[in-house]
Amino acid sequence: MKSFLSMLNAGFKEFARDRMAMFWTLAFPIMFILIFGVLFSDQESGAYPVGVVLEDENDQVALGFFCMYEMADREDGDDPPISSDDLRLCTPWFEQAQAMGFTGADIPSEAAESPQLPLYIHRGTLDEELEKLGNGDRQAVIVFPSGFGEQVSQGLAGGDVMADVQIHYDPSQTTSAQIITSIISSLLDAYDRQLSGTQPLISADLRTTTTDQFNYIDFFVPGVIAVSLMQLGLFGALTLVSLRERKILKRLGATPLPRRTLVLSQVVLRLGIAVLQTVVILVFGKLVFDVQLGNQILLMVAFILLGGLTFVAMGYMVAALARTEAAGNAIVQVLQFPMMFLSGVYFPTDFAPDWLQPVIRVMPLTYLGDALRQVMVEGSSKLFPLSLDALVLVGWLAVSLFVAFRFFRWE
Repeated sequence: MKSFLSMLNAGFKEFARDRMAMFWTLAFPIMFILIFGVLFSDQESGAYPVGVVLEDENDQVALGFFCMYEMADREDGDDPPISSDDLRLCTPWFEQAQAMGFTGADIPSEAAESPQLPLYIHRGTLDEELEKLGNGDRQAVIVFPSGFGEQVSQGLAGGDVMADVQIHYDPSQTTSAQIITSIISSLLDAYDRQLSGTQPLISADLRTTTTDQFNYIDFFVPGVIAVSLMQLGLFGALTLVSLRERKILKRLGATPLPRRTLVLSQVVLRLGIAVLQTVVILVFGKLVFDVQLGNQILLMVAFILLGGLTFVAMGYMVAALARTEAAGNAIVQVLQFPMMFLSGVYFPTDFAPDWLQPVIRVMPLTYLGDALRQVMVEGSSKLFPLSLDALVLVGWLAVSLFVAFRFFRWE
């Protein structure tokens, strides 16, 4: 028994001394729960801006949908009340609906709205709303075409006619797109039942913002490339920490080998591996899943090289600040896990609460993933202009190089 307890004690001591084992066993699950808890537990962040286009503002049936849900689209205190223009447009409809005994058609005031829907509904022209959808200011756009009310009337009269409503959405926002289209389809179904009782009269026509037909994998691959570049750059530079800890760098410093040659060779090596890694991912994706590469190949290559350089520089910054390989690994983990889950490469940044948005907007992976998705998937929504993506990556590159040169030690 004494031998058993001694071995057990020795095993616990060995585990406690292994910082990486401690991290993966204890700290990593807590970080995982914390990140997903922050992303998905904030109930107040689940409101989405949706555009509504009324091609014929005199169409009472289309106007009815907008006016009913415009009154119930906001969470309390999160958005201004209905605008005077929308109130002026909707008041006649509410008066007519109320006179006909239409349930739920209470005439609103400019100061009163009931918080019932996780949506912010905005009215505008087709061009305006589609532009905002492309810029990421809208999660979806509902278009009621001219003649919508006439088609509904024909259906009520017994005609074999369905009134089509166009729902434009961005398929690159995979999770939020599914939520938004489901909510809108449910609202259309509810409005349809109020109009007809049981007979379906309204048909939802889902349309994507992309010019070609894309699959989820087309939007997933740019994120995989961005994460791979990040991990290659951050973990790759730990080799120098290991060489320094084992005093190999000190021995190399006594040789005629210039130190800049050693650093340059490591940087070129990492960039070469980054290019090879990206080619393997793209070739595999193309052959197995027919992943779309887009028409901006040179721009894609430029952002891959810029992203690779940025994260290699960040890796050298970690190598400059870390005294041991274990400390370097810990710093890398602290850097990479928040970026992996908060930068929008796997989950939309819309799920994050408002107080976390500034943190997301300083992460370099946010901008690299956004840039690669824009150049590889034509028509996908953009978080930022490509020029801003490039500027932020260059800024991180400059800051990381400055810190690395300032604090790097050869011994």
